[in-house]
Amino acid sequence: MIRNQDKGVWERWPAKLLWKKKVGILGVGVIGEEIARKCKAFGMEVLGIDIIERKLDCVDAFYGPEDMVKVAKEVDYLVIVAPNTPETEKIVDSKVLSAMKPTAFLLNLGRGELVDEEALIRALQQGNRRCGLDTYWQEPLPKEHPFWGMKNVIVSPTGGDERYLCDRP
Repeated sequence: MIRNQDKGVWERWPAKLLWKKKVGILGVGVIGEEIARKCKAFGMEVLGIDIIERKLDCVDAFYGPEDMVKVAKEVDYLVIVAPNTPETEKIVDSKVLSAMKPTAFLLNLGRGELVDEEALIRALQQGNRRCGLDTYWQEPLPKEHPFWGMKNVIVSPTGGDERYLCDRP
């Protein structure tokens, strides 16, 4: 849609339904729980990944961080909203990325440091991954960064700055 908008092209294609899809949410805190609720509203199966297991009606199953590869194999979407800690740095590594289905979509809305960026770039260059990124190891993202030219990446510069949480009109 974005590329068609740039070209002024009106083209429709069948949208993919979220219904019956599986989502893994890394970081089931306040934000992760809200994302889980939205996913359940679309009829998705929700797998939570966190160091603290909580009983939530919007999470079908909970896993610990040690189960990242197992969850990555199952999900259609992997959403990252965990904080950056020494334990979470590069938690989404080459093992997790290679375990993901070729059709799966990675969304990093948390912190850039949670994803091994070099491993992600390699996976994206092979053409078997898709992702949406809202946060990066270096912000602003340098003009020469490979993400800018990748057709299987959506670059969003909106994340990573807590001051925007307070600046709403």
